[in-house]
Amino acid sequence: MDALEGPTLTLEIKNEKPVDLVVLAASLEAYANQYQDYVRSTGHDVKGENVRLYVQEMRSGSIIAELISLAEQISLVADHLDALGGFVTQIQEISEYYLGKRETKSEASDKELQRVSDFYEITAQDQGSQINTIVKDGGQVVQNFY
Repeated sequence: MDALEGPTLTLEIKNEKPVDLVVLAASLEAYANQYQDYVRSTGHDVKGENVRLYVQEMRSGSIIAELISLAEQISLVADHLDALGGFVTQIQEISEYYLGKRETKSEASDKELQRVSDFYEITAQDQGSQINTIVKDGGQVVQNFY
C-alpha cells in the first residue's frame, strides 16, 4: 500500500522485555477506541463517517506503529491534523495528572480513564519501557509527547 498523504500519529514503544501480543493488541485497541470517541465528541466526525485510526506502517526498533486517521470511505478527514493533535493532548493531560505532573484533574470519564490505563498497561509490565507519541504533518513534527 502506498503511503497516504497527510498527518500521521507515530506510537513508539521502547521496551526492554518481550511484549505479550495480547497486551499489545489490548493496548492498541484501547487507544483506537479512545480516538473514535474523541473525534465523535469533539465534532471531527460530524458526517458519521466512522473515523478510525489505521496502521499505515510498522517499523523495526522496539515497536513503532505509524497510524493515520481515515473515514470509512478511505477519505482523509478534512481536519485530521486538529483531531490527531487534540487527541494526543487529551491523552497527555490525563497521563500528566495521574503521574503528578499536573494539578488540575482531567474531566475525563471513567471509561476514558480506563482506556488510558489499558493503553499504558504495556509499559506497566516492563519498568524500563516508554511510549513516545509523535504527530507529524508531512516530515514536520507538530507534537511530541514522551
